[in-house]
Amino acid sequence: MKSVTIIVPVHNPSIEFEETVGSLLNQCYRNTNILLIDDCSTIGLEILSQYSQYDNVQILKTEKNGGGGVARNIGLRHCSSDYISFCDSDDVWPTD
Repeated sequence: MKSVTIIVPVHNPSIEFEETVGSLLNQCYRNTNILLIDDCSTIGLEILSQYSQYDNVQILKTEKNGGGGVARNIGLRHCSSDYISFCDSDDVWPTD
């Protein structure tokens, strides 16, 4: 089964972020890895840290705030899956 990495740049996540990650965790295609790239958030770090309990979620941090493009490039350097997808931190994906 082919693997998919979903790269999500995050900066100061809002409460809606939980719905975003929930939609990614509930995909019917199960061979997924989710990279949450924290772009130097100053608030909401507890929201991000709650996802470290999942085997298919990895949390990475940028060294300085560089925006979504920098965060996505960091994610690209840390994935080795067959397919790569990007998701913004306020998107919600349907389960299929």
